[in-house]
Amino acid sequence: MTRSRTYSLITYNPPPAFEPLLNKARRWAYIYHDKDEAEPHYHIYVRFDNALTRDGVLRLVKGSQNTFAEVLKTTEKDILSYFLHENKDKFQYDKTAIVFSDNFEKPEPDSNSECLIDDILSGMSLRSLASKYGRDFMKNFRSYYSFATLVYEQEHNGELPPYDTYIHSFIQKFEV
Repeated sequence: MTRSRTYSLITYNPPPAFEPLLNKARRWAYIYHDKDEAEPHYHIYVRFDNALTRDGVLRLVKGSQNTFAEVLKTTEKDILSYFLHENKDKFQYDKTAIVFSDNFEKPEPDSNSECLIDDILSGMSLRSLASKYGRDFMKNFRSYYSFATLVYEQEHNGELPPYDTYIHSFIQKFEV
């Protein structure tokens, strides 16, 4: 049986019914969709400290209404975008409609991305970047460096070595 730490749920039960689920989760977010063509329902994102089975997650929702759960196969940012129906031909929900757990770091991609790019271009070591920006940075550092390269090119009127040479020099410079 598949176990995961992150799940996405849809339930027709009210918040008191899924409160035990939220209490067990490390962090969570949910939104009430009452302006869709479908019957009003809640979308829930949960992240646990330990992996649980789908059935284990469903047992944490008390209530007589249908609840559906699936292992989350996308990022937190993507699920929050889905909550709001961004880029969909559906009602666009406001960001303030999402209810977050107290420890949920609300995404602020613009300022964080700017800081990350500034830190890369200032020559911060790979170790320091990894410590400051975490696992996502390590998994995607080539993409971040690629983006930093584009920023650098724009700021310096295209006076830059070819991409591969630039990335190679970045990697050598920041090797731990």
